[in-house]
Formats: sequence, C-alpha cells, structure tokens
Amino acid sequence: MKKKIILLILIASLFLIGCGKEKEENSENDCPENAIIENNKCKIKAEEYEAKQGLICEEEYRLEEDRCILEEFKEAVKKYVCEEGLTLNDDTCSGTITKELATIYSCKTGSLDGKKCNTKTLIGDAKASCSIYPDPVILENGNCYLGLPLLPGGCENGDMQRGEWCYNMSEPKVPEYTCKRGTLEGSKCYSIKVTSATSAKGCEEGYKLSNKKCVKTVVDEKATLELACETGFELVDSKCIKIVEDVPATMGYICEDKAFVLENNKCVRYEYQKKN
Repeated sequence: MKKKIILLILIASLFLIGCGKEKEENSENDCPENAIIENNKCKIKAEEYEAKQGLICEEEYRLEEDRCILEEFKEAVKKYVCEEGLTLNDDTCSGTITKELATIYSCKTGSLDGKKCNTKTLIGDAKASCSIYPDPVILENGNCYLGLPLLPGGCENGDMQRGEWCYNMSEPKVPEYTCKRGTLEGSKCYSIKVTSATSAKGCEEGYKLSNKKCVKTVVDEKATLELACETGFELVDSKCIKIVEDVPATMGYICEDKAFVLENNKCVRYEYQKKN
C-alpha cells in the first residue's frame, strides 16, 4: 500500500513539473502568431508594399542627382584675419592697402541711393484711420482706442465714456496712415524726386590719392575674427566639409517613406507591442 502511495506521488510530481515547463515555454513566446520577439517586445509586421526602383548609395554616402558623395566633417575654428595687403600681429592688422581709382557717386542735393539721388520734400501729415480695428473704436490724440459696452454703474477702471461705450485710454493702438499723394514714411507724406547722381573717378572714404592710386595706411587696426577651415576643407554653414569620394549612383530598390524598411525588395513597416 505504501509503495502505491509513493508511486502516485511521483507520477503527480512529474505531471506538475511537466505542466510548469510547458507554461514556462509558452510564456517565452507570449506574442501574436507570426510575431518576432525583439528587445523583449513583440515585433509585428503591420504593412508592406512593393519597393520602387531608383538610384541608391551605400550607407554614409549622400545621393546628389546621380552621384554618391562621401563627406568628411570637422568643426570650424575661429581665427583672426586681415584685409589683403595687411599683416596680422596677434589680433591687430598693420600695413598699406592700395586700390585702383574707383567711380565715386555723389549728390548735390538729396541722399545718395546707389547711382541715384533722392530729394525728399515734406508734403504734410498722413491721414490717420482706425478702420483696421473692429468697431467700436475712436481716434484720439493720434491713437486708436477700442471700446467695451457700458455697464450699469458706469465705466470701470477710469475708462472714458463715449455714448454707450467705455474706452481704455491707457492702451493706445497704432492707427493706419495713408497719403492722398506722395510717399508715406512713418506718419508723414513726402514728395520724392529722383535724379541721376554725379560720377567721378576718385578714392573711397579713408583712402588718399597717391600716384593715381588710392592708398590707406593702417596701424594696429583690430583684426576680424572669422570661422576658418584647414586646407582641403570648405566652410559651409559653420561646418568644415571635404569630399572624400564621389562615385556614380547605382540602381536599386528604395522605400520613399522613412517609416518603412527594405526587406526582400519590399517596403515593410513594423509595430511593437509589449508581451502578454
């Protein structure tokens, strides 16, 4: 009898151990059918479509038209530079700059604008209007003020009453200005006459005429601090770039949407879920 009891206990133990292993094995793959376990999550194929053919480059290369460009990047450095003809000494420039005679434009009256002279004559004040703001609005002392409905007991916070409206005079709004004739500048109207500037051969400001040349002597002028790259690199948007390789692109399969990855000439999008 004792032998039968011991045998039954052994059989029951083996059965329980087997169930435990089965449960443990099942728990290792608690993902939907056809899913893959990745980083302890269920990786599920959500969508796929046929990839398109197009020009491709190897990883790290940049596609530009029909070329694959491999670039090297370096940080730009700041250094002092001098105008051509000057010598750099620490952070200052000294020397002599010589230039050819230049065409200098000038105006007898008015202001110089390129090769033209603008003579400006005041016509008068521009017309102010508050039409750009919603009603109710008033124009007072050259400013616009917006109104609020009059409440029983009068206007609040010292607002000014006009009819059935209260106006906060501490919050002025800029009006719109227009000119019937002339050109608007600020709140004034001007008549502007444009004429050709007078031209002559001469030297720019700071230069002196010497032997038919324009000469400027510079002593300890502050040098300009600029971003620079080492030889072989080009400065582009504050970065130093050098083309290491430039090769033709090849035909291959591509996925235009970055949410998809290329697998066996198909574009596939995956979703991730926590294991059950």
